[in-house]
Amino acid sequence: MPAPMMPPTTTADVIQMPISGFSPSLAVRLLRSPALVLGHHYSDHIYYLSTGLRRRAHLAIEAFTNRAASRIVVPAQEVFTLLVDRQGEPARKVEVIPYGLPFERYQPSSPDAPARVRREVGADGQFMILTCCRLNREKGLEYLLQAMPRVLATHPDAALVMVGDGSYRAELIALAKTLGIERAVSFVGWRHDALDWLAAADVVVQPSLCESYCQVLIEALAFGKPVVMTPVGAGPEVIGSNERGRLVPRADADAIHAALDELAGDRSLGPRLGAAGHAYIREHMRIDAIVRRHEQLYEQVAADAGHGRQSH
Repeated sequence: MPAPMMPPTTTADVIQMPISGFSPSLAVRLLRSPALVLGHHYSDHIYYLSTGLRRRAHLAIEAFTNRAASRIVVPAQEVFTLLVDRQGEPARKVEVIPYGLPFERYQPSSPDAPARVRREVGADGQFMILTCCRLNREKGLEYLLQAMPRVLATHPDAALVMVGDGSYRAELIALAKTLGIERAVSFVGWRHDALDWLAAADVVVQPSLCESYCQVLIEALAFGKPVVMTPVGAGPEVIGSNERGRLVPRADADAIHAALDELAGDRSLGPRLGAAGHAYIREHMRIDAIVRRHEQLYEQVAADAGHGRQSH
């Protein structure tokens, strides 16, 4: 998939450094330069995926990085809340700027590509549910699978396609067999044509336990597809109060079932939600607007540093 586009640095004496960037943080302290921490992949993963000494070490390095920074740029309000409320960073120091995406890139590879990928998994004429991500434990995919028997009981034309690969794939395949839904679930692996699958879907489901942003949310809406996802990453601000998709609690197969049952039962609802979401991201996540927001922030950091030097 196309990567989120990040703006160039426009102010020479602003240092950009990734989250947990220990060496750049040390350089900032030694050189006394203003700095931005770009928390592009930061989220609460650390609380799900590490424990004990390892977690404390990660948090200590992040705290060192954050203290060295003039600003911390994060892509979603959830990350802002995590840093401010859970880790005690000053709110004035954390800036929420979403990724900017070049929406003109979000097209199927050919006019017949959506039909082609549907034929590949035997989903012609079916209600195609898609998830597109790494098949890892933190993605919460078992809850989507657990919802599917009840979806299929009411909507036998439903089909679930999982695009992606990862360490949890074998367990998910085994779970689908245990649930008796293996004929309705296709694991197509890692694909170069992921955008064609998004273009083909009727609904995209991302049941993640944790995300820093969830790029697939934005990519699905770029195609006007409705999204069912957990309130992680950019989900809450993009989906809103369910007027631009459906938010479901983490680790809740019942809620996923209810959302999919609603969308499969009213085939006109998904396109309406997808269109509303598409309009929202077009307004708030255009690449030119995001670039300008970064430029303004860099200029402000450099100006603040200049005032600090003059005062000395």
